Amino acid sequence: MANEREVVFYDQGAATQRMLAEVLAGLRRPQKQIAPKYFYDEKGSQLFDAITELSEYYPTRIEMQLFDQHLPQVRHRFGDQSLCVVEYGSGSSKKIRRVLDTLAPSVYVPVDISRQYLLDNTHQLHADFPHIAMYPVCADISREFELPAEVDSLHKLGFYPGSSIGNFLPTEAVAFFASGEANPGAGRSSAYWCGRKKACASFGSGLQRRRRGNSAVQSQCSATFKRSAQYGL
Repeated sequence: MANEREVVFYDQGAATQRMLAEVLAGLRRPQKQIAPKYFYDEKGSQLFDAITELSEYYPTRIEMQLFDQHLPQVRHRFGDQSLCVVEYGSGSSKKIRRVLDTLAPSVYVPVDISRQYLLDNTHQLHADFPHIAMYPVCADISREFELPAEVDSLHKLGFYPGSSIGNFLPTEAVAFFASGEANPGAGRSSAYWCGRKKACASFGSGLQRRRRGNSAVQSQCSATFKRSAQYGL
């Protein structure tokens, strides 16, 4: 179990060859596509965080309101049990801070595909929550991965907030939540996430800024492939 001075890192990250195979398969389709998970290296994650700060991007603000309303109920459900919070696609630590403050788990396991961004954010978070053991896992949440053995005996709460579920096709989303990837493991488990479909009317005033943000993400995605594959796609 991690102590107050350490963060234990588990690297199950996506292999470069698998990434290239998935990207090339998507680009060979009549309707080209690239899985959004490949946008999120360190720079891509930072770009997305900047997009969420736009006034037109309301989901994060709504989520914070929902957390204030419902997290005490979650806390009541688990009571004084030793709890492990597993966050899928952890990204930045903005949302999880509210969860850790309210639920006070003994262990936090962030899972993300962006290795360095995951490490940086976990260390920053651990500096503010030194009493919580943290086991960051670099992994592709859309594929099978293993939780650290240290949390096997703990009650677990799976945390998957935001609109990231929209990155899956409907059939893929159903398969994800029915699979082991979304199952936090042994013990009493629960999945907690929220998201809403964005109203078309809200796209007006922020459209140009979102376009600039999307363009930056697309450019960063290309740069990520070049670094990983050592050639341009």
